[in-house]
Amino acid sequence: MNAPSSSPIFDQSYQPWQGTFVSHAFRAPVIAWAAMKNMIKSNGVAFGLVYGLAALILGIVMLVVLSDAKNSTDALYNAFASSVFITCLLLVPVVGGNLISSDIRHNAHLMYFSKSIYRADYMAGKGAAALLLLTPAILLPSLISATFPAVMSFTPVSNTYLARVFAALLLIVPAALIPAVAVCMAISSCTRRAWLAGIGWFAVFAIPWVVGQTLEGHRLKWAHFVSFNGNLNAIAAWVLPLPETGKSMLVAERLKYADPWLSAMILAAVTAGSLALVFWRIGITERRS
Repeated sequence: MNAPSSSPIFDQSYQPWQGTFVSHAFRAPVIAWAAMKNMIKSNGVAFGLVYGLAALILGIVMLVVLSDAKNSTDALYNAFASSVFITCLLLVPVVGGNLISSDIRHNAHLMYFSKSIYRADYMAGKGAAALLLLTPAILLPSLISATFPAVMSFTPVSNTYLARVFAALLLIVPAALIPAVAVCMAISSCTRRAWLAGIGWFAVFAIPWVVGQTLEGHRLKWAHFVSFNGNLNAIAAWVLPLPETGKSMLVAERLKYADPWLSAMILAAVTAGSLALVFWRIGITERRS
């Protein structure tokens, strides 16, 4: 007689719905809110430690940036690049590694897709949860670097210039986070283990960055296309406004990154490919439900 199977049993007993039904447009926000609560609840200690470490590092970086920068534009550019690097290196794997892998591990997709929820709703909700948790880590240091010199009268600027800075941040912060979250979601959809997804994201982010830095050391003009940070720096150099008075490092950066449209196309292609992979992977479980 064969030994009984030891496969795991998932409790999916029926529980009547006690809440209030909402229109389809509000279902993605419900998923986002639930995902945020679950991530914070399950990884509260990790969130606190990693966010605290990231805040400490960014605080030190901001002191160096604000003390060395000759104008608020250069401070903003350096602070944005630093906050993106720290956020992607430390926070993205903590936030995004568990987004989909936990649902695969607990067979939760059967619960999602047994209701009137589509793959696009699921992906939008999960992605929105990650974006809401990650945005402050990039936006706050950038806003401080843009406004602190003006408030302290180190480099007086007009309200028009600050408005242009805020408009630029509304464009480049999503340009930084959406591709990063999409790639991390794609990696998370390919494993049941959040730590494997975190290692995968670290490899995808760090290895091209090291290669790009090495190639830039050899003065290759196309070296920045290799890494995520390189492409984003090229876009930021052209999106951020030049200072109203004085010289700025952005002039040299714009000469260095003469084709930001190509960097934008690369990030868009990476985002589209990552979301397509997520769509395909969760479609397997959707067809089973």
